[in-house]
Amino acid sequence: MLEVAGREQLTIGERLNQQRRMFLVLGGVVLGLTAAGAAADLYTIKRGNAVSNSTLGVALLEKDFASLERDIYRAATIPTKQSIAEVNSNAGDFADAVAAMRGNVAARDQNVLDRIDTSTDAYVALSLKMADPAQRTPEGLAEMSRLGGEIDDAIESLRNPFVEAMAANESTQFWTKMGMALAMIAALAALSWRLMALLKRTRTAIADDLASASNALKDIAEGRLDITIGGAGRSDEIGDLARAAVELRNVSRAKRDADRGMTEMVDTVGFGLRRMAEGELDVRIDTLPEGYETLRHDFNAAAEQLRDAISGVLQSADSIHTGAGEISQASDDLSRRTEQQAASLEETAAAMDQITSAVRETAKGAAHANRTVAEAHDDAEQGGRIVREAVVAMGEIERSAQEIAQIIGVIDGIAFQTNLLALNAGVEAARAGDAGKGFAVVANEVRALAQRSADAAKDIKGLIGASSKQVESGVQLVGQTGEALDRIVAKVAEIATLATQISASAEAQAASMQQVNTAVADMDKMTQQNAAMVEESTAAARSLASEADQLAALVQRFKVGAVAVATRPKPKAKRRGVPMMQGNLAIAAAHDDDWTEF
Repeated sequence: MLEVAGREQLTIGERLNQQRRMFLVLGGVVLGLTAAGAAADLYTIKRGNAVSNSTLGVALLEKDFASLERDIYRAATIPTKQSIAEVNSNAGDFADAVAAMRGNVAARDQNVLDRIDTSTDAYVALSLKMADPAQRTPEGLAEMSRLGGEIDDAIESLRNPFVEAMAANESTQFWTKMGMALAMIAALAALSWRLMALLKRTRTAIADDLASASNALKDIAEGRLDITIGGAGRSDEIGDLARAAVELRNVSRAKRDADRGMTEMVDTVGFGLRRMAEGELDVRIDTLPEGYETLRHDFNAAAEQLRDAISGVLQSADSIHTGAGEISQASDDLSRRTEQQAASLEETAAAMDQITSAVRETAKGAAHANRTVAEAHDDAEQGGRIVREAVVAMGEIERSAQEIAQIIGVIDGIAFQTNLLALNAGVEAARAGDAGKGFAVVANEVRALAQRSADAAKDIKGLIGASSKQVESGVQLVGQTGEALDRIVAKVAEIATLATQISASAEAQAASMQQVNTAVADMDKMTQQNAAMVEESTAAARSLASEADQLAALVQRFKVGAVAVATRPKPKAKRRGVPMMQGNLAIAAAHDDDWTEF
């Protein structure tokens, strides 16, 4: 049975459009989340690179100061013009490095660089003075050591904020990546569940209900009319088909009931007429189907009057010679009754014409059902085309995911270059010896950051791969939907074939009813001729007197004893009738017929 619910107010085309929009939303969400994750990760990497560059600048500053201290100690040990020139050269390089750092530090750290400049100038001047053994004093060496320690502490204070920023950036990158992964998983799960529910609801609303309607039409075509057909309240194409099936069932039931009543009436009346033809005038009909009560009354009245007439003939055979005039009057009465029979046949002909019109309407209804099935077939084919367009859209989403994977490859290359830069910095730190230990620590941090960037790019690439698999799964689901729609198209074509057969059968029945109508018209014409002949028989009534004796001998074979009841003979096995499509199959009863005077 077809079910009617609020969701079934959509047409088949609207349901398929819902599926296409859901696929586009799924692809858009996957693409948007992937792009957002890639952009956030790229921003974090760029920010980490900026912090790494600043940290590298501090490390280079420490390296330059370590080189300056080395040259100062060398000049203090070997005070030559070359060593003093190297001290001045390294002091200039250190001053340039400090000036370069001013663009990489915040405004609050500018005073630190100012202190480094001031302390460096004092440190270099005092160191050159202490390089002269004559001017070297313990207080001067202590002051030089203090100034060197102050410069180291200032450089260390510059490095600590960058190290903390690197740690914070690493934490931000980790939580950003985790958040995007969880958001993508949740979005894919929710949209996939919604998509599966939509596909299931569409299959139930179209395939199952259409199969139910098809089975109902098959049952009606095979004559099983005691079925329940639901779905007539739907507003889509399946609802139209269900309403057509309900109308077809009701018309078929009416025709079946009318055929049964007519068959029973013909059998009962025919049996009574056969007994009357055999001479049993005491036959009577007790019951006939509804609508034929007048015919039963007229038949019984005719049989009663015929029995009385024959009885009168038997009793009055000797007086026929003198009652020729009465017979002439009786012939006049018979003429009038014959005219009444002609009028009854006219009404019968009109009823048969109505039946023929009803059968024609049935044929038109079957043709309309055929057109409705054809429209449903076209809608199902349009649904197949929409599903194929959805497959193309999913392919475009898959290509976009591949382009994002290429972007992740570029990010991976940036991480690799950062790793090489950190490796070179480590080599320089190794060359600097003890003075480059701080720089080596920074180089190791940069390498670790580059490695984590590469790992993050690898994780994102894995997410892109998973997204591509989900998109591929969506393509398979769309393909399965297309196959289901192809099966629906085949079922609709089968229903169209059945509707065409029903229409052809109705047209054939209309042609048969037209032949019956023609036959009734011929009977009416013959009845009119019989009326004319009865009028002629009135003139010949006078010649009956000479044949009265022969008439008395003839009527002796009729039985006019106790009244018998005409019962319907045991019916033969009925053939299953072909149900008609529509029309008023009930033959109007001739209420004005009156055979009481027969």
